[in-house]
Amino acid sequence: MMRWILSTVIFLLVMLEGTFFQLLSLPQLGTSIELIPRLTLAVILYISLYAGRHEGLLFGLFTGFLTDFVYGGTLGIFTLTFGLIGYLIGLFHRYFHHNIFLLGTAAIIVYLTHEHLLLLIVEILRFSPMEYGAYLRNVMLPSALFNSLFVMAVFIPMDRLMKQFLDDTERKERQRQS
Repeated sequence: MMRWILSTVIFLLVMLEGTFFQLLSLPQLGTSIELIPRLTLAVILYISLYAGRHEGLLFGLFTGFLTDFVYGGTLGIFTLTFGLIGYLIGLFHRYFHHNIFLLGTAAIIVYLTHEHLLLLIVEILRFSPMEYGAYLRNVMLPSALFNSLFVMAVFIPMDRLMKQFLDDTERKERQRQS
């Protein structure tokens, strides 16, 4: 049941990223700063840190495929990066203490890592030339801060949701063993 709830949250956030946040575009206001909301990456961060690398990988692949399918011109880029990020974050779940500021810092690192992976793939596939300094200054750093603030803003509801998810998973595991 909790997997369906998390999947629904991810689906709604994918839709929100492409609709509501596009209306709040900063370049339309005459600034060179652009915010790229990766709200689903925040959910992958929570799932990976609370549930581990396998859940992080599965939800990362699901989220990436959904993002590729809905918005991506090339299928597989977000599937690869979200899955990889989910798996890598999940490696640290045993060492992680549930702290809002630690999650905010982790969100900045995760977002910047994800964007660097995307830039690497784009550069390898030669989709478009980008000036790294301007992109870092005008897009990556403001977006990382925005996404970090989102992670901290949803800490309490996501903490509760993830604890219910873990309880549900443990209960199902005990039922299988007996």
